[in-house]
Amino acid sequence: MGSSLLLSLLIIFLLSSLLLAYSSSSLLPLGAHPLDEKYYQSEVIKCKEGSKSFTKDRINDNFCDCSDGTDEPGTSACPFGKFYCKNVGSTPLFLFSSRINDHVCGSTLQFTCFLIQYLHL
Repeated sequence: MGSSLLLSLLIIFLLSSLLLAYSSSSLLPLGAHPLDEKYYQSEVIKCKEGSKSFTKDRINDNFCDCSDGTDEPGTSACPFGKFYCKNVGSTPLFLFSSRINDHVCGSTLQFTCFLIQYLHL
């Protein structure tokens, strides 16, 4: 019984550490690169390719408003969208948005990014 309690406490500690590692005080949309933080701060945002503008509430709404995926950094709604993965402890990188939450765990990194999206970290 004692080892079960110890294991449970260890799991809680590890999950808490994971949450703290990925949490941020910024309001950056899920999947967006940290250098784009200022870009996403205004209430009306222009698509990076310049075709149209959209309101902040349309970010990551699972509908592709911009052909370049500007409005959907954290979903797979846009065919050419990219998801920024912090990849804490290693090199940050972009994954094709179509690979996020595709329920195919092709690598540990993809699984980590799946967890990030699932937990909305």
